[in-house]
Amino acid sequence: MTEDEDLFLELTNEISLKNNYEHLHINLLTHKCGLRVLKNLIDKALEDFEEGRVTKDNQIIKAYESNRKGYDEFLNKVSLYFVGTKRPTPKDIKTVMIMYADDKNQGTDFTDDLDKYVKQTLLKYALGDAKTLDHAFKVTGAGKGNDLTDPRNLTNSRAYKYVSYMTEYIINDSLSMAKAYKAVQFNIFKGLIHGKGHGKDAKPDKNSQPDKNSLVDNFNLYKWYALNEYLYEKLTDFDNELTESQRQNISKYWDNVKLPRFIEQDLEFKLGG
Repeated sequence: MTEDEDLFLELTNEISLKNNYEHLHINLLTHKCGLRVLKNLIDKALEDFEEGRVTKDNQIIKAYESNRKGYDEFLNKVSLYFVGTKRPTPKDIKTVMIMYADDKNQGTDFTDDLDKYVKQTLLKYALGDAKTLDHAFKVTGAGKGNDLTDPRNLTNSRAYKYVSYMTEYIINDSLSMAKAYKAVQFNIFKGLIHGKGHGKDAKPDKNSQPDKNSLVDNFNLYKWYALNEYLYEKLTDFDNELTESQRQNISKYWDNVKLPRFIEQDLEFKLGG
């Protein structure tokens, strides 16, 4: 199998199995790095299939063909979500524009707020206030080749990795926001995080040390991605208990969400359902 097929199967498991806490907050259900990557993989495979670059034996195509209706609903919902949260890809915009032009979808998939936002954005583009639809819909890094809405770019970026470290410091070590970003700064300075070299060969790297504002801003932007990954790693490591301290720390920095003491993953498949 190709790398994309392997990743598709891995993410299908991660994204598609229900758990006992996702209902507690919309971002626990949707704000997942894997959700973005999974949709991008399916979009790419479908395009490659149309162009003859892959065959029907491709695992992604096989899965799609086994449940077209379910996958189409999934792809549409993900595009609607990322357009609505103002972090779309160009493919999301194209999908939503097709849906918007289809009267059958009016009043069902489009909430009043999303309908209003799409109309205002199209008007902005029509009046020349935005050069392209990508700019009008706020595609991150539009025109710069730096699309952080794709977590395969996001999760490989230093900015996101710093958020992941801050998330662990806050949850596991009960550090405040201020102490968490200072811990990241200190460990970068000592060469323990993205310094020059690794392990015993690590050297201080003052030049790569981010400032307070960028660390805090990125934490607020990506903290739900980081929390979802943190929880999924606990599940896959069979470490499904959250201490009272961890639950309180999560509640403090993640919209007062009250997670259960034991997090569990169901075997019920939900993708496209």
